[in-house]
Amino acid sequence: MLNQDAKRYVVLDGMRGVAAVCVAVLHASQLLKLGYKPFHASLAVDFFFCLSGFVVAFAYDRKLPTMSMQRFCAVRLIRLYPLIAFGIALGSVVLLAALARGDLAWKQTLVLIGSALLLLPMGMKYQFQAYPVNNPIWSLFFELFANLAYGLHTKFGQPLKRGAAVAIVVALGVALAGAVVLQNGVDPIGFDGPRNFVLGFARVAFPFAVGVCICRSGIHRRLPRLHWMWPLLCLVAILMCPFWRHEPVFDLICLLVLLPLIVAFGAASDAAPGSASLRGLEWLGVMSYPFYLVHEPMLRLARDLDFTDVPKVLVAMGAMALAVVLAQMALTFYDEPLRAALMRRLRRPPSGQGAGGVLQQPTP
Repeated sequence: MLNQDAKRYVVLDGMRGVAAVCVAVLHASQLLKLGYKPFHASLAVDFFFCLSGFVVAFAYDRKLPTMSMQRFCAVRLIRLYPLIAFGIALGSVVLLAALARGDLAWKQTLVLIGSALLLLPMGMKYQFQAYPVNNPIWSLFFELFANLAYGLHTKFGQPLKRGAAVAIVVALGVALAGAVVLQNGVDPIGFDGPRNFVLGFARVAFPFAVGVCICRSGIHRRLPRLHWMWPLLCLVAILMCPFWRHEPVFDLICLLVLLPLIVAFGAASDAAPGSASLRGLEWLGVMSYPFYLVHEPMLRLARDLDFTDVPKVLVAMGAMALAVVLAQMALTFYDEPLRAALMRRLRRPPSGQGAGGVLQQPTP
């Protein structure tokens, strides 16, 4: 539930952090050839999308009608883009190392870095994944798309009756199910080739819309309050499952049923005020986004340095530990000060006008 002091759903915050770690474990298993394969950790992205729909609706449903669309877009960009740029800069260092080895040409390198800064999926032009500079950025492209679609509908669209909302969500679920069956699983959708990139719009639309509906319906307030550990453990059990690879039925059960339920029960849960668990969940939530954007370049760097005499598990653990440190530094010394400065500038009234009535918007 909502922690009134922090004005956040702290259990959802913590779950987001744990999901980011699960994604890092998946990437470590792929890049460093670990024996353990958490095949379904890619479902963390779908959890992120559903959670984002819930949080954005909670933060902006009542405020967006009094905001301009330009201001809403500016607030969301200020929240998301600084760390995207940091992740691209970090990934560019690894990409330049590939250039030095002769694996890439100058033109390719400059195009990949420049297009990533514009969130253009130009990696596919060279038969790479959508964003080879820092692959997790693909999900941020679709996150921004979903935010824009939400803003446009909430600001300018007519409120949907319950039946119409259900029909739209069902249609989006059918579209997502078709994409998953077509690609024999959810994992490549959104980043691995042009067709998968296009199908990414179906991948984000359903969970984001479901998250919005959970928030607007208030169903989470009518659910039993479980201990915060139960929804978190259910999420970890799904994401770290080493079985049923390339099994679209398992993916669909998770996408259409289990992940929305986990978000709803996570929103209904809480941690004791002032407890160590509350502080831990809050820290995981704060760290989740910067860690998500720095872990993959750090793992690629660890792979390229080729620690042949060190067990790969230790290399992966070391790279992820360094990613945590770097994420904390990026958050403290770059992201938070920059966002604060940009928000102060955004709140500043236009020249010649008073400061009265200036809206101060949350940054979920």
